[in-house]
Amino acid sequence: MAHGPNFVISVQGIREVDYMFKGIGARANACQPVMESIYIDILEVVRENFDTEGGRTGSPWMPVTLTTQIWKARHGYDPRILHATGELREAMSTFRHPLQYSRIEAFKIVIQSKLLRGKLHQVGYSIPHHGFAGGSGFTKVDARPYLRFREDDRKRFAQKILVWITRGEIIHGGV
Repeated sequence: MAHGPNFVISVQGIREVDYMFKGIGARANACQPVMESIYIDILEVVRENFDTEGGRTGSPWMPVTLTTQIWKARHGYDPRILHATGELREAMSTFRHPLQYSRIEAFKIVIQSKLLRGKLHQVGYSIPHHGFAGGSGFTKVDARPYLRFREDDRKRFAQKILVWITRGEIIHGGV
């Protein structure tokens, strides 16, 4: 005759489980502390995206035009993509930078550049123009998304939330 495992739950055990589930429920409704940690991870990811010119995501940014390369060299700017002055990189990878709009809530993180060029480079753009001698066309700038995440980034963020909800611990570190 096969015997299965026997489980005994004492009254004290029920209280402990009830207490544990109440803690899980409370933390699930108050994720702001772990979201702060994820925000810091996002800043690290953004800095690496700038440093690798999008390469860490597997989709490197389109190279700048020869005209832009010449202009940067002539003015002594950093030749890397989106690094001319370093302002956008610093704004988007520095904790609570004044040129960064960030809002961290219990279930959401909003982060974007207050710099117009930051918003435009994230999605790309075309500007119609009228050239000399009646010509017209568009000036096109390719998207160079610095706020782009890999699958392992997303899994790490999800793992941090899971650990927070189940154990009440914040895992620090990222990239």
